[in-house]
Amino acid sequence: MSEFGCRSTVRKMFRTIRKLRRPRLRIPASQVKKTPSVVILASGSAQRWEGLEHKQLALVDGEPLLCRTLRQLADRLDVRPVVITHHPQIALSVADQAEVLELPPGSRRWIADSALASRGLWGDPTLLLAGDVFWTEEAMDIACGMNSGGPLRYLITRASLGDDILGVWFRRRHRNQFATALQHAVRHAEQGANAKLWQSYRSLCGFPLTRHQLEGVHCVRIEDESTDFDSLGEYRAFIKQRGSCAA
Repeated sequence: MSEFGCRSTVRKMFRTIRKLRRPRLRIPASQVKKTPSVVILASGSAQRWEGLEHKQLALVDGEPLLCRTLRQLADRLDVRPVVITHHPQIALSVADQAEVLELPPGSRRWIADSALASRGLWGDPTLLLAGDVFWTEEAMDIACGMNSGGPLRYLITRASLGDDILGVWFRRRHRNQFATALQHAVRHAEQGANAKLWQSYRSLCGFPLTRHQLEGVHCVRIEDESTDFDSLGEYRAFIKQRGSCAA
């Protein structure tokens, strides 16, 4: 075996050991629906948006971002989504398009918390999306067209600050695997870090949670302008460019 092959084998061995040592979160089958479900996480605080309260309601072509996502889903899936939020304004804005699970104010610390809190809504399969994403029609086709078995998959795109995770797709049999990864991310954050979906991805793959890096497995890459807007400036530039293209 070559030196490169030996190192690769050792890395895989350590990843496997980390996974085996991690406490496994088990969700009883009776708590998971046997029908498809769509869950949208919309409890973000928009910290990099210069005081604007709800990034999920930013307008694109005159339509709030989250409402646009719900409309796109309704055009493709016969499933009524559930929006997870602790913001009354967001709950009111989407009441006609989705069910709403309102979390107690202050209960959401990180997006992984919100995702874990939604586990009673998971089905077979589950499409879990971030609520602050601009989806192209082509990207939404990909997200809604993944019902073909296979492993748990993260939907990712390239952004200004690195790869961003826009959502996750998984079947009922992967619920414990995904829940364990989320729980690991939350426990890591309780030690002074953060708990985002990319950290659950790192946990799922058996990699350390300290690096913001995706490894090319368990993921589907979205190669277009779909994005979650990392800042208000990025959003304004996007809207300006979109207006120029329309003109």
